[in-house]
Amino acid sequence: MEIDALYTHIFTGVEEIEPVLQILSLLLISDSYSLVLPMIEEFLSLQPGDVGDLSSLVKIGPQQEIKILHASLTDFLLDPTHSKEFWINPRFRHTLFACRCLQLLQCTSK
Repeated sequence: MEIDALYTHIFTGVEEIEPVLQILSLLLISDSYSLVLPMIEEFLSLQPGDVGDLSSLVKIGPQQEIKILHASLTDFLLDPTHSKEFWINPRFRHTLFACRCLQLLQCTSK
């Protein structure tokens, strides 16, 4: 598919892919919540700007709210036959994010 080739090309050009996949995973998993970029960066322990330019994949609004631009990106990322090394495994990502929540709760309770 041409769209798979396009997304693969975009992701292959990313210098540090894991933070990008973390952000996209969080957006996919929590798509019913309104997330803002600074909140995501803090949750993932990223510095502002660590990820670089995601403008071809997401829209960042005036209040720093972030949304995936195209449903085809979600389809691509959640299907390992299409995304291959860029596949987002929902079970794995849920586990990572749950662990991160527990870490943050533990830090704030001290």
